[in-house]
Amino acid sequence: MTSREGLGKQISAAQFQSSQGYVTQNKVKHNFSRNLSVDIFKFDHSLFETPIPNYSLFNSDSIQILTDRSPDNDLDWYKEPTFLSMAGVRVFEDGSYPQNKMWNDTLCSIVRHNISDNWRISILYCDRQWTEATQNIIENLLRVRNLEFSSIEITEEPFEDLVCRIIQQFQPREISYYANRDEKEDIIATYMKNMHSNIDYFRINVQFLYSFINPYVEFKKVVVLINKHNGNLNSGSPTTMSKLYFGTYFRIFYAGRRELLNKFVTNEFIPEKFQAKLKFEASRVNISNRRIPTSEFKQYGQLNGRSMLRPIQKGCIPGIIYALKVLICDCNANSFLYGESPIVIIAYDPMISRANLGLYVRQIPVWEPVNEVAIVDCSLRVERLLRINLGA
Repeated sequence: MTSREGLGKQISAAQFQSSQGYVTQNKVKHNFSRNLSVDIFKFDHSLFETPIPNYSLFNSDSIQILTDRSPDNDLDWYKEPTFLSMAGVRVFEDGSYPQNKMWNDTLCSIVRHNISDNWRISILYCDRQWTEATQNIIENLLRVRNLEFSSIEITEEPFEDLVCRIIQQFQPREISYYANRDEKEDIIATYMKNMHSNIDYFRINVQFLYSFINPYVEFKKVVVLINKHNGNLNSGSPTTMSKLYFGTYFRIFYAGRRELLNKFVTNEFIPEKFQAKLKFEASRVNISNRRIPTSEFKQYGQLNGRSMLRPIQKGCIPGIIYALKVLICDCNANSFLYGESPIVIIAYDPMISRANLGLYVRQIPVWEPVNEVAIVDCSLRVERLLRINLGA
């Protein structure tokens, strides 16, 4: 594959070649020796809040289709650079442009520190198919945060192969890999232990970062993706998209979600040692996984109207799930998806299927009164989800 010039200067004396994708060299390191350390930063969901399919737009089966990373899945969300290009385009409620806020600040600080350290190499790793569009988008995002890397790898090759090339090129004494938890962890650790036991290998878990793009734009882009998929079919029936009613819920507005996360993502409630592996939510109170009859709506309030929500108790299964019991103004119902009380899920292990969250909520052993005062706005909604129907 071609090595491409990107931000800043290239290393000409020792070019780091990529077997797939491309690599960008930013600064010259003079000390290629056994004293060198390499820091590898995973881009998607670790360094950057990469957009994911919106679960308030698509049902779970459709999201599974869009996030299936199989090589032959041309509906793979991560193969289409358009979705990454839309990151941050949906502005915050105050009208600000959020791209510079969509990063892991701790990792950004490490990257900046490494620029002036001749004994450390920073490598950005992006597990995607290389395209020129993807390259340009990532470079532009890095400029927003003023981040420089010794090299940038956009490649679908096995991570072990990337590490092997890094070792051959730089002969480091240690390698640190900063990434959210994924299924590759044990494989990589075993590989390093068996094949490179003379190199110190550190696997640093970081929080899973994600964002959403504008739902209307997302819908249009997924339609384009499906049409492209159908255009490549030689036989069989086409993939279609249909609408279905999925459930009823209270939507928590963005400002309220931020307030809940700020008040309850604390070391006291969610110890820091667990935070890196959790997925944070605080966006809704689920009422039913179906559209409830119109006659029952009056128990919950006015459809699409505004209500106020106040946390009264908090509970958890440590490292697994963290939730709040809440009171909702003008809501007199005692029937919700997870039991008699309205529940806001603050965070949970992303390995848990959303369909199984209720099983874990009901297993929380102790609910304690909350000391934190938080009153946030919410709105009663009917969830109309889209379903992708794969052709035969």
